[in-house]
Amino acid sequence: MLFSVPVAGSLKRPNGWMQADDSEYVYYIFRYHFFIKKRQSELPPQMGERFRTFSSPSGESTKIVESVTISERTTDFSSTLTSHYSNSIQLADITTSIAANIGFRDLGGAKAEIKGRLSETLENGILEERVIQRADHVEKEHTIMVERNIPENITKNYVVPAWYQQWSLDVYISFVDYLFVNYERKGLQIRRRRIKTPEAAKRRNREDHSNLINMDNKAVCCIKYWQPLTHSRWVEEDSYHLNVEYPDDIIVSASERTHHGHSPRPLSLPSLYELSEKAFPHRFDRDEIARRVA
Repeated sequence: MLFSVPVAGSLKRPNGWMQADDSEYVYYIFRYHFFIKKRQSELPPQMGERFRTFSSPSGESTKIVESVTISERTTDFSSTLTSHYSNSIQLADITTSIAANIGFRDLGGAKAEIKGRLSETLENGILEERVIQRADHVEKEHTIMVERNIPENITKNYVVPAWYQQWSLDVYISFVDYLFVNYERKGLQIRRRRIKTPEAAKRRNREDHSNLINMDNKAVCCIKYWQPLTHSRWVEEDSYHLNVEYPDDIIVSASERTHHGHSPRPLSLPSLYELSEKAFPHRFDRDEIARRVA
């Protein structure tokens, strides 16, 4: 799974870009491309909320069969993570810090500096451990049959719980692309004209763009969540423990894994050069920029 922030739609307007504090003529953006690998936790399935509780009849051995409706939630993690990182104050601070230290006039060795600063930030921990709520999920109901053989002359209370399996998403940052848009006057020009830095490569292959930085799949974080299982089984009430109290919570913590394989390049996305054409007019015009913000 590959997702990018900021999303392309927001970069079609000037207010989707960041603006230099000391100049109304300078805009810039750093777009982060994340790669996700999914894996199952080593934990066995854990019990959640009770679906049903009942007592077995005493006397002869019998088989009890019950129909239970279980709700299954499927989370759109691409949407959830895109929303989470789009609103990340830390990413915004990193972007502002890099731009302030590099400056739009000194981008000759910017790729190496940007990569170095991002790598250092990630090694120091881009995210502290936290809990976030799932943003988008689709709920489906499944009706299942649960059966259990009850020995004779045994009277006990039984519980039908929800069961959850823990999964992990390892998040890596694969690429970063960036662009500065500056309005300057040259020579005898009266109006400021738009200049993009770094300049777009002459080749059509987007891999050759000088603003695309390979981050070598640097680990960002690990996201753990609970996936409901579409089956259940009886347990004796004495053996029941509520192990998953908040199944909708997502735990975000530091990543301890590395990814050495290939990750897809963000070639299907419109480039920042294309998006800046829609966001900014060729000549500086406050009214036109305000119109494009709306």
